[in-house]
Order: sequence, then C-alpha cells, then structure tokens
Amino acid sequence: MNKIYNFSAGPAVLNQSVLKAISEASIDYLKSGISLMEMSHRSEPVMEMVSQTKILVRELLSISNEYEVLFLQGGASLQFSMIPMNLLNENQVADYADTGAWSNKAIKEAGNFGEVNVICSSKDSTYNHIPKKLEQNFDSTYLHLTSNNTIYGTQWKNFPIPLNKDSYLVADMSSDIFSRPLDISKFGLIYAGAQKNIGPAGVTLVIIRKDILGKVNRIIPTMMNYQTHIEKDSMFNTPPVMAIYAVNRSLKWLSNNGGLDSMADTNLKKATKLYDEIERNSLFISPIQKEDRSLMNVPFIFSGKGSDEDFLSFCDKRSLKTLKGIIGIVCFFSHRISKIMVAILRRSIIQLAKSKNIKVIDTGKNTMTGGRLKRLEKYLKNQTFMLTYGDGLSNVNLRKLLKFHKKHKKISTLTSARPPARFGAIKINGNQVTYFKEKSKLDEGWINGGFFVFEPEIFKFINGDYTYLEREPLQNISKRKQLYAYKHHGFWQCMDTMRDKILLNQIWNRKRKW
Repeated sequence: MNKIYNFSAGPAVLNQSVLKAISEASIDYLKSGISLMEMSHRSEPVMEMVSQTKILVRELLSISNEYEVLFLQGGASLQFSMIPMNLLNENQVADYADTGAWSNKAIKEAGNFGEVNVICSSKDSTYNHIPKKLEQNFDSTYLHLTSNNTIYGTQWKNFPIPLNKDSYLVADMSSDIFSRPLDISKFGLIYAGAQKNIGPAGVTLVIIRKDILGKVNRIIPTMMNYQTHIEKDSMFNTPPVMAIYAVNRSLKWLSNNGGLDSMADTNLKKATKLYDEIERNSLFISPIQKEDRSLMNVPFIFSGKGSDEDFLSFCDKRSLKTLKGIIGIVCFFSHRISKIMVAILRRSIIQLAKSKNIKVIDTGKNTMTGGRLKRLEKYLKNQTFMLTYGDGLSNVNLRKLLKFHKKHKKISTLTSARPPARFGAIKINGNQVTYFKEKSKLDEGWINGGFFVFEPEIFKFINGDYTYLEREPLQNISKRKQLYAYKHHGFWQCMDTMRDKILLNQIWNRKRKW
C-alpha cells in the first residue's frame, strides 16, 4: 500500500495501533465470536469498555469526583446549544470570547437562551491573535472560550479567571484536548468533539462539574439535559460504541507513551520545527501573532512568491494529502507532523521554481526599487514585462492594461487610480464654511496605482542599486513622452498603515465581490 500522509483537521489521523485494534474488534471483539458493532450497548463487555474509557479520561486529566465524564452525540456543535440551555437563565448573562469560527457559532446559539456579553473579538484582524483585553461582566454566569482555534491557528496559552467568584470557565477543547496537562479545577465544563484529537467522528466528550447543574428554570428536552445522561451513565440511548472504543484505544496509547507531559513536549518540538522553517523560508509567512501561535495547527500563507495550487499539487504528488485549509491558509497539525514535512517545506521553493519557470532573486536588503529592477535585467531584457509593488490591492484588469500598453507603443505604462480621500473637504470665507464635502474620490487627480507594464528599454534609465524607480527613471521617460497612464476606475486600496489593514480586513470579512 502506498503510504499516505493525511493532514486533515478532522476526521484526523489515528495511531496505527488504534486502527489495528478497531479492525480486530469490528470482526471479533474479545474472542466473543461477534463484532463490537453488533453488541448491545447494555451488554457487559460494552458497559465495561465504556467504564474503562471514562477511567482513562479521569486518570490522564486528574479529574476529581466533583466532575462527571459523559460520552454524548451531536458533536461540539450541539454543545453550543446544550450549554446555555442547561446553565443560563433568560435573565442571566454569559461572557463569550470571540476568537474564531467555532466560538462565533457558539455565541450565536447562546443568544437564544440568555444574554451574551462578547468580552473580546479578534474578528476584525481575521482572528490572527488572542485578545488580551477582556471586558467581562461582573454578573456573568460563566465565561466561554475556544481553547484552540482550528481554522486560524491561535491557542489560549493561559486561561482567564472569571471576575464573578461564583462564575466558572466553559471551554470548547475539541482540537487540543489531551495535548497538554490541564488544571480541571479551573473549569465548570469542558467539551470536545472526538474527531480532531482523540478518535473518530460520532462521540463528544463532556466533563462537567456537578454543582453547576439544576439552576435554570426552563424545561429542558430529555435528550438535551445533562442530568439525563449523568443518571444513565451515558447510556440513555444507544451510544456510538465503536467511536468510544476508538477513544479508549487512543487514550490507552497516549497513557502508554508518557501521558500528557510527553505529548506536550512532543507537540512543542514539532511545532517549533515547522514555525522555524516558516520564518526561515522566504516563500512562507505565518499570519498569527507569535505569542498566540497554536502548537496543534500551524497555518501559513505564501509571501507572494508561490501559490496554494502549485504547492498543493507538489505535495499531492508526494502523498501529502488534505493540506488545504480555509481562506487560503494551509494547516498542519503538529501532533501529526513528521520530519518529512519540514523537508518538504525546504525543498518546495526550489521545486516550484523548476516546475513553473519561476525565478526567486535576492536583490539585496538595501537595494532601492529601481536597483531591484536593474538586477533582473538579464532575465527580462528581451521582452515586455509587468511589475507591481505588492502592497496595493486592486481589481485592475491586467489583460486590458497590457492591451492598452501595446496599443500606445511606449516604454512604460502605469496604472493610475483615484483612492478615497482620508478627510472631508471644506472651503472657508473668513471663519465661515461655504462648502463641505465628506470623504470621496480625490478631486485633485490621479495617483500611481503601482501596476506597471515595461519594455526592456527601461533598464537604460536605471543606474544602480540606489536608484529609485519613481524618481529619475520615470521622471526622465515622462519628459520624453514615453510614459502613459492607464486609468483604473475600479477598486484600489493601498496597504501602508494600520488604518489600511483594518479597512482591508473589514472588506474581507464582508466577503465583498469586486
């Protein structure tokens, strides 16, 4: 069998010993002559297996008798509703931290049962950090957070303390449960869909402190009531027996291999290797603030020198599968990373260059814009070429731009744009305002939009490394009437300041169609 390296976020990779045990149990469980999948959930072998699995959970996380361990169905998504339904009265408020897609969904569901106070949000920055300023409510019943944000690659390194002394933490730990030691006493409730970290889809682990239950005055549907499942020991209805068995085997493997301390050390080493390579390799950029980077999933984007499609194709040919993530981010899960991944990253820039005729040229740290272009002369001297700074976002039609350039037969064509003015315009007669116009397109004219088409003659006007393209070269060809402007009336926005960054993130979050 051809070895496949599966990097799916979920269903995630299971250890080979776990898969082997599942395979055997699916045919003949404990030499009983029948499959585990065929056994009644009320039979002694199944009840014993479920009981052993709960013991493993308690031992690995050092869970006291103040807590119940439950195996439920419906995934973490069902818990978004079950938690406020069981814990939050209509006249009460709960604090929620908005740090990713799943926490955002939890917030929306909680609003159906009580008041939600969003204590922080990193949505405007595309969830690239864990906010440090938390605006908690002093009367909050509980504080909900997502410990690790699978899609965006951030992780809570230290958990906040609720302001209300009677409050408690509630945490979605689907993607980092059993990855590190945990002080359970800090939490009122922990929940985790198994498929990201401890087993296959179908079972959800819930760890709940018993004294927080029975305090709401609403009628809770039987299947949605935690008390139902506590009283029936997770056996109120037929549980996902095979999925629980897979969790059992996964936790057994974890216990036999050093427990959570060992797993935390392994995850740190693997993640560090990958982050170090991303920092070293000019092809990649990590979009996540360093202090909040996850040890479980490591997102990266291309710096502009490569593309998702090329990279994914490169990896696919080498049996590296399901690497594609969300919003153009590729995610690797650190507890599933082998040394081969670091090697792949090191070789990828070279291989991509070979396969697509891409040249990556180091033009020097102190070289100016004209000098950088001059260093490319030997690659570009015999052809028309295009150039951009890379810090402007636009929907300029490159085909029309090139056609415009060819039509006028000049050395250079630049794209001109009219960005929105930063300030409103007024006219004053003495101290009286006679004219007012709020922010609009600049009335005074056009600017250099940063998208160029050049003929090789441009190199004659560049002297060396310390030449600014925008000064003597463009000024001189303009004097010779060899510079034309292609007027772009569509979207254009620079990315120079924090204000620009916030604006572009807002546009992205609105999913604007260009």
